[in-house]
Amino acid sequence: MTKMLSKTLSRATSHITEIRPSLYNSMMKKLSIVSPLLLPQVVTSFAPPKTCTPIKIVNHISYVSRSDITDSLDINETNGEGEATKHNAQDYSQMTILPRHPTNDVANQILIQTEEALKKMQERELFLAAGEESNAIWSRNVNKNTLLATDGEEEIPMEVEQESVYANSYVDLGKVDTVGFDFDYTLVTYTQQLLELIYDMALRRLVNEKEYPSAMLSSGLKFDPFFSIREYSGKRALTPRERKTRLKPLNDLFSMAECCLMADTVQFFLDRDIPFCPRSAVNDVLGSITNTHISGEFHRQVAQEPEKYFEPKPHLKGVLDNLKEGGKRLIFVSNSPFWYVDAGMNYVVGPEWRDQWDVVIVSAGKPAFYTEDNRPFREVGVETGKVKFKPVTKLVKGNVYTADAKREFGWTTAAVTPEVGDEIELQRNAEYKIAERAIEMLLNSLRLYQRSLGTGLRSKDDLEVMDKMEKMVSAWRDEQTRLLKNPFGSVFRARYQPSLFAHSLRRYCDLYMSNVARISPFEKSLSKNLNLQAEFRQRAKRAIDSAIADNVKLMEVEFPPLLGGSQSKSQFDDFDNIQELDKNKDWTMLLAPMFLGDKEYQRGRTWLIFPDIKECELAKKEWAGNRYREATFTTIEAVTNFVASGNGAASYDAPWGSSLMSGLSKALGGKDGDAGLLGDQASLDPLVDGQNSPATLWLIIQPGNGGPVEDWVNCEKMHIAQKDTSLVIINGALDKVRGGFYPAVFFPKLAATIDRFYNKFESVFYLKPFTDKGVYGWLYRVYPEPWQVIYENVKAGKDGNAEVEYVTVTVLDKRPSYADVVKMLVDANQKK
Repeated sequence: MTKMLSKTLSRATSHITEIRPSLYNSMMKKLSIVSPLLLPQVVTSFAPPKTCTPIKIVNHISYVSRSDITDSLDINETNGEGEATKHNAQDYSQMTILPRHPTNDVANQILIQTEEALKKMQERELFLAAGEESNAIWSRNVNKNTLLATDGEEEIPMEVEQESVYANSYVDLGKVDTVGFDFDYTLVTYTQQLLELIYDMALRRLVNEKEYPSAMLSSGLKFDPFFSIREYSGKRALTPRERKTRLKPLNDLFSMAECCLMADTVQFFLDRDIPFCPRSAVNDVLGSITNTHISGEFHRQVAQEPEKYFEPKPHLKGVLDNLKEGGKRLIFVSNSPFWYVDAGMNYVVGPEWRDQWDVVIVSAGKPAFYTEDNRPFREVGVETGKVKFKPVTKLVKGNVYTADAKREFGWTTAAVTPEVGDEIELQRNAEYKIAERAIEMLLNSLRLYQRSLGTGLRSKDDLEVMDKMEKMVSAWRDEQTRLLKNPFGSVFRARYQPSLFAHSLRRYCDLYMSNVARISPFEKSLSKNLNLQAEFRQRAKRAIDSAIADNVKLMEVEFPPLLGGSQSKSQFDDFDNIQELDKNKDWTMLLAPMFLGDKEYQRGRTWLIFPDIKECELAKKEWAGNRYREATFTTIEAVTNFVASGNGAASYDAPWGSSLMSGLSKALGGKDGDAGLLGDQASLDPLVDGQNSPATLWLIIQPGNGGPVEDWVNCEKMHIAQKDTSLVIINGALDKVRGGFYPAVFFPKLAATIDRFYNKFESVFYLKPFTDKGVYGWLYRVYPEPWQVIYENVKAGKDGNAEVEYVTVTVLDKRPSYADVVKMLVDANQKK
């Protein structure tokens, strides 16, 4: 079992509830029916609402935290004895040499052609990034009658696949007016420390309540997160014969502590020759785990230290807000008591978390919650946690309830399955593509070989060649498993067949997705339903590539912050910079892998530069996939000082007032000498000349506008020190700098940078909303195309609903001023 955050039906994952369906369909449209599981090759997309911008809409990319379960599993393949073995980089040369038939020249021609094609494919794939470029060289589709590659369909971008909703059956979310969510591993996820806590508490119960040897507490038994992956007796892998007997499946993440403690207990007795009854030991461990849960002991510990046991969910509130703004009723359904979910939701959303829910149900008793008819709703006291006697005649927003949900409401179930995103990412890896396509080619070659033998009896030589080819296919399948970096292999496949988990997911779940945020298909911005974030990244990447090819070194990417709600971002608007920085951070983290597939940007040569070390640390924690290991995580201050030290340039410009605050802090005995204003000197990743320096690309996330104003000055210092590095500022609000928002009398250093630095920036991707004098429109540009002024006209549609029409009123080679854009929009409004 991998690190399975996925939830089976018995654990009741996130639930899409269909209660009293309405005709509402203005936000979420129909889902396409797609091939289920293994993994789906067709992406289910949300169609945009009629009021959406005509710029090409691609599948919604939510802002989510995610981790790569394979990162910590570099040494996790097991040999026959169940011991860990480490794989080095795979040498594929021996796996591309096919056998030869001693007498059949026709068959040998097929084998030789296959061998040459395999080697050619391997050479090309190893030198190309996995993705669109390699797909253009060798299609996933192999002609059934030849070994030549044929043109295939254009691959769907990986981030779109990862962040899609997949359907096992037809679901029209437009007719679903109520969405319900589970708590554990749906709305909240836990750190590894939670499983360590459950393990330790259950171990103490074994010793204190079951009178197991006290030496177990001092023998170093600890939870091992990478042990619980397949069948074991103690810590010895079972033989195939032993595996044929009935095994108890452990299907969710909470079970990992259970099976690890079970194995450690058995192994403890075996190592010390202590006689024991295996059945009793297993029952005692299961009982200790169960008592740890039902006693509330670990719940109380978690509630006291939520920051230790809950993973941050900075975007959860936005997801729920989007659904509410789309007209959906939200219900919260958890088996946990109120005081526990209150602690968790307070941490991940905030103290007003109940305001987002129409109904909050705790101690639900799932799965009976969905199936039994004789459990009426009861109200739970928020202060006391006690169930009230009075009957419930209607559900009141803000109150908390326990017990029943009617069966006739018709539940549609969606599963949160993070492995979907992880395995899609893996499938875009060049090595995985080599293995996948080698299997396709070998199987096709095997068919052609068998056809060449005719319909007569097979000779010993015929069968020997077939056997060797089948073994080669098996070896390549083993290579696919190795690339998953765990002995269990894919969660969704058992070699050629769907896994038990895949069968359960297909049978019990109508929808599945990698993260609960996927069910919220639109980010809100400018009081319009926009679904542009993935499209922004695609266009920004192409624009940056074009600019770099033209030797442009200074680039800006600027677009609305997409904070949610009805906020707009005009020329000088200011919002919560922390919230805006958080959005821009995640947008950049999804942009970075588009560069990291190219060798020139790998080995740390792409620097992700943050204004704040805390944001840098959060980004590396939330986006911990293998592809991000090719990047360098650092801060503006660290980079400025690093590049200055190498050429004698001016060092970091500290924020105004930092010296005063440093003195006050020290005088008051504070540990933080600069009161937090100079806490970003250290780089999260080391900056080393000749290794990751000089950098090929700097992606600077929201400088100045997300940190001290002096960071705008420091960006110039960075460029002066390393002028050959391509510098891209993402949502840095450079219009504020260029437009004189910061008076020169107060910010002379910043003012001095305008003409010599910021006026030289190329706007490679720019999308700015304008709302002034009663008109609404946009200024839009993608390098190297010209600037466009777009007028937004709201008019009544045929059905009486408002429709938005976008009209390009002017195309310009040079960027127009703010006043010029407003005048053009006013003129367009008068002509309509």
